[in-house]
Amino acid sequence: MAEIRRLKNLFRWQLRTLLLLTTLIACCLAFYAKWIQPYRIQFDARQKLGLLGAGMKVEAADPAWMSMLVGQERFHHVVSCRLEYNRRKDLDLAPIADMPHLRRLYLNASDVDDEDARYIGRLQNLERLSLWDTRITDAGLPDIARCAQLQVLDLHSTCITDRGLASLERLRNLRQLKLGGAVCGPGLASIAKLPVLAKLDLNRTPIHYDALALLAGSPIEDIRITSEMPALVAGHLSKLPRLRNFYGKILGANIRTVSQLVNCADLRSIALTGGGLTDVGVARLGRLARL
Repeated sequence: MAEIRRLKNLFRWQLRTLLLLTTLIACCLAFYAKWIQPYRIQFDARQKLGLLGAGMKVEAADPAWMSMLVGQERFHHVVSCRLEYNRRKDLDLAPIADMPHLRRLYLNASDVDDEDARYIGRLQNLERLSLWDTRITDAGLPDIARCAQLQVLDLHSTCITDRGLASLERLRNLRQLKLGGAVCGPGLASIAKLPVLAKLDLNRTPIHYDALALLAGSPIEDIRITSEMPALVAGHLSKLPRLRNFYGKILGANIRTVSQLVNCADLRSIALTGGGLTDVGVARLGRLARL
């Protein structure tokens, strides 16, 4: 009986020891997977993008003592990446998805398309994205809209249309938007739903002045339009309560134009051309204290 009892105790001790070792190994693997492996993966991604000519900015990670485990050259967060003017056909953006702390991404004039947008959509900390003169279309915008923290988005000289703009409604933190291509007006109804949008650039778009009526009540402060607008556009601008700057020419401005513009109490700059503006109209502009 004593021998049996001894064997049972030994078995229990071995079982406890095995359980303890298993738990310890599991904790070590979890620690490696959470705190060490991501930096190694990110470093490999930096190496791959570096071969494509990407310029990157990094910041030291915390806590500092972890660098002894990860390695000094690996223990950084990539916060900015520039891969501009790159027309290489072998351009592969997959490594971008392994940079979870990336805040700024510039892909101007590069061979980026809707397939690459899948990787961009995984960047949950991205705040600024520039895609002008790329091959992004409406099909890629749902992926772009997954970047919930995005604040600045440049889409001019792309193939975006009014239909695709509906996807951007999910960008609740977007503050600056630059459009181009085939956007001509109806899509502005989606833009008006962005709660904190302050700057809207419609340069190089065939926008019609009546489309600006869709922005009524939105928080937009600055609007930039290359094309010349008729005096009737003032009625639409007057319905933007926070408007500060209108970068675009209003043709045929007259006393009625000015009467509508004075409703924009914060207006600071605007361009008026045409022979219909009299001294009375100019005097009324004096009501705009910040102009």
